[in-house]
Amino acid sequence: MSELREIVIVGAGHAGVQAASALRDEGFSGSITLLDGEGRPPYQRPPLSKAYMSGEADAASLALRAPDFFAKRGINLVADRAVAIARDARSVVTASGARMAYDHLVLATGAEPRRPPFPVASGARVFNLATLADAEAIKAALPEIRSVVIVGGGFIGLEFASFALKAGITTHVVDAAERLMARVVSRPVSDFFLAAYREAGADVRLRRGVASIERCARGGVAVTLSDGERIATDASLLGIGVSPRVALAQSAGLACLDGILVDARLTTSDPAIHAIGDCARFPFPGEPDGLRLESVQNASDQAARLARILVGRPDDNARPPWFWSDQLGLKLQIVGLGPRCDRHVLRGDPTTKSFSVFGYERGVLKVVEAVSRPGEYVAAKAAMERGVQVSPEEVADPDFDLRNAIKARIGR
Repeated sequence: MSELREIVIVGAGHAGVQAASALRDEGFSGSITLLDGEGRPPYQRPPLSKAYMSGEADAASLALRAPDFFAKRGINLVADRAVAIARDARSVVTASGARMAYDHLVLATGAEPRRPPFPVASGARVFNLATLADAEAIKAALPEIRSVVIVGGGFIGLEFASFALKAGITTHVVDAAERLMARVVSRPVSDFFLAAYREAGADVRLRRGVASIERCARGGVAVTLSDGERIATDASLLGIGVSPRVALAQSAGLACLDGILVDARLTTSDPAIHAIGDCARFPFPGEPDGLRLESVQNASDQAARLARILVGRPDDNARPPWFWSDQLGLKLQIVGLGPRCDRHVLRGDPTTKSFSVFGYERGVLKVVEAVSRPGEYVAAKAAMERGVQVSPEEVADPDFDLRNAIKARIGR
């Protein structure tokens, strides 16, 4: 710690704020500068498509930390944007022209909405939902929105669809994939939510891309699909995924591949620079090119791990990733990743709107997806965090006491 005097963190989202906080928790007493390029106090992003959109949360309740947190912890929160990294001089250049010296630099630059691969007319009422400013713009326009076309059937698009349906807005969902949430859930969960959205009144079109979005008279838009169909609507929301913010890293000559490449200790190709959160691609078993995760849990875990690494404390193994989504009054909770699962075992009955899907790869449990089944999710998460296995045959047995069996195998 004697050689570590100045740490600069670029990005004041979940990863950046947690990194600054964790460094203080680990006993680092040197200078911490946290660069916030968004221009407003750091805030939580997951509620934007849920509680904030529905009015259950306001902007003040989204704060990541109390207003006096940063001053009390000796963290220099600076409302300025990093525009360049001078690696030889070990300094960050900001939009205001300031130079911030560092011993170690942490890039927590996050991700941004992917640019649509189709033309969107200038001035059309087309929204993203990635920042508080985006959410404010949507809320301001809501009185004039009676119908909406949501492009993309992932978490953000479907969470907004859930809100729109509850608000009485005619809702169309368009996705080029063959099923909803195809990147993150198994087919049984996709099929369940497709039926649930259609039952709730949504018009869901799968295997259909978008050719263009045009501006219409009186503020509306026209969404032309890849098959030539044209949907006239009041607004459109783009939920087509995000791209990691790597421009700063690339301009500094750091290695990037759909994210900033880091090693097992979250270090980039420059030993004095680290990357965490949505912008970082890190080593992961079974993934030759590494993995990049877009999740609050991953951002927070990596921030805490990096703080331990920087102060020289032992680093523990990362926990399995977990995710959640609130849709149509249902809670979807996922632990683990299952892109190569060769067997899925259903536990419970989807018609009751409470079930779980256990995904296995060569007999090893890799992922659990729980729909409104929190007890089973918590037990499965504990098992996966401790390397405890339950067999497909046990999971398939409705009389098998899953939670107590896991507790016994964990030893508690």
